[in-house]
Amino acid sequence: TKRLLFIGVGCALLTGFAFAGFSSVILPVIFPNLSMEVLSISRSFMVAMGVFLFVKVFNQITIAGILRSGGDSNFLFLVESGSMWVFGVPMMLLMGIYFRVSVTTVFYVMYFEEVFKSFFVMRRIISKKWMWDLTDVDV
Repeated sequence: TKRLLFIGVGCALLTGFAFAGFSSVILPVIFPNLSMEVLSISRSFMVAMGVFLFVKVFNQITIAGILRSGGDSNFLFLVESGSMWVFGVPMMLLMGIYFRVSVTTVFYVMYFEEVFKSFFVMRRIISKKWMWDLTDVDV
C-alpha cells in the first residue's frame, strides 16, 4: 500500500505540474477562438487542478483503495459527507456570495476541501484503526 501510494502521488505531482505548466500552451491550441479573459480564467483553473492533483490522488488511493478495503466504511461516510457539507459547501458559499471573490478563488477553495479531508484520512491511516478483520465472520 505504501508503494502504491508513493507511486500514485509521485505520478500525480509530475502530471499535475506539467498540466499546470503547459496550460498556457495547451489552451490556445485546443480552443483558438476564446477571448483573452476566458483563456486567463481557464489557465487559472488548470493551474489549480494541476497543483491540487496530488492531494486528490492521495485521497482517492487512501479512501477507495486502502480504508474502504479495510472495512472502514462508516468513517469514510463521515469524512466524505462531513468535509463536503461542513467545510466545502459553506466555504464556497461564503466566498462566492458573502465575500464576493472571483470564480477562480472559489475554485481554489473547492480544492481545499480535499486538503481538509486528507488530514482526517492521514490520521486514520497512521492510527491503523481502519484495519478490520473482514475474514472473521460468524455464520
